[in-house]
Amino acid sequence: MDALENIIQIIEKDTNEKIIKLKEENDIKCKNIISEAEKCAKKEIEENEKRIAQKKEQIISQTKTANSIFENKTILRKKHELINKVLDMSANYLSSMDESEYFGFFSKLIIKNAPSEKFELVVGAKDFKRRPGNFLKELNLKNASQINCRCSDIFDYGFKIVSSKSVIDLSLESVFADNQDFLKSVALNVLDLGEM
Repeated sequence: MDALENIIQIIEKDTNEKIIKLKEENDIKCKNIISEAEKCAKKEIEENEKRIAQKKEQIISQTKTANSIFENKTILRKKHELINKVLDMSANYLSSMDESEYFGFFSKLIIKNAPSEKFELVVGAKDFKRRPGNFLKELNLKNASQINCRCSDIFDYGFKIVSSKSVIDLSLESVFADNQDFLKSVALNVLDLGEM
């Protein structure tokens, strides 16, 4: 039995050595796997942090751009409101001018735009009520023809020249609408509002 015990001891020793060697090899492999996993995790964390930082910068940039656009739109809207208010005030000023100045201004426009044929003058409802008594007489003298005049039921201020060939709209609304771009640019310059 001595020989058998020796064989068993040798086998046991050999087995233990192999187990220890396998355990050491396995520990090395596990350490390598863990080390590799830690490297991959660290790399992925760094990449995620970079993506998050880039996304954060992108969001900040987009927010700044959106705020700038909103601010510019707000400024532009305020400029438009201010210019429209100035144009409304100008129309109100013009319509409330002294009668002789107001009708003198429109007389020049009427004479300048009068067709060579006979025409009718349609006067805005509010202007018709306040027109000077000699207005039509003076127009007839300057135009060297008999001008018929009637009150408009469509507009309040200004005139329309109606002939068989054309209608020339000199109503205050039309004069301002037709010259809106020019008047807005003048208002921009006068109010020193920069560009639109």
